[in-house]
Amino acid sequence: MPSEAHEARVLLLRSLARLVGCVESIGDSLPDGSRPDVLAVRRPDRSLFIGEAKESESPRDQAAILRLRRYMQWAKLSSGSTAGVFAVCAPSSGPDWLDLLVNLADEHSLTPSRPSLSELGSRDLVATVCWDRAVTHLADARAARAASFTPRSPAEELRQRGAMTRPLRAPLPRSRRGRYLTHPLRVEDRRGPAFDPRD
Repeated sequence: MPSEAHEARVLLLRSLARLVGCVESIGDSLPDGSRPDVLAVRRPDRSLFIGEAKESESPRDQAAILRLRRYMQWAKLSSGSTAGVFAVCAPSSGPDWLDLLVNLADEHSLTPSRPSLSELGSRDLVATVCWDRAVTHLADARAARAASFTPRSPAEELRQRGAMTRPLRAPLPRSRRGRYLTHPLRVEDRRGPAFDPRD
């Protein structure tokens, strides 16, 4: 049975979710059975807010770490969600909770940004980390390109550049009778003497 202090922190996290625009609840549990204390979405851009209230757990408890890891794994694989906020509200160890959120988000390639630690009330600390999957995809694409890059020799580089910048050959001029000109002014006609194509 959750304590009154735990439930008060859940209400605090719900208020924070509403402040960032995540006002619509999307259920009580994730597909794997995990149950965040607060799970809300902002419909216009599908941003998520995942909040966890703590009373007795510490950032070193393996069960708490595993639970947060599942939340982040689901956020990464969730289709349609491109950004969001992870938040933990606890009575103590605020810096350690913040470090844990940043490390787990980085572990799941969620590009953590704007980590913050706020003191609300007499004994409530809120650690929050934002993430943006669009930035994550861009970073992953850049890393993939860097990993697949094969350096070329100077000769190959010049040859490649020459192939890319070589101008197209201009078409040969034709006479009035449709024959290609081997000289810009005169051409030999098979039927007789030379003639001037400008005639």
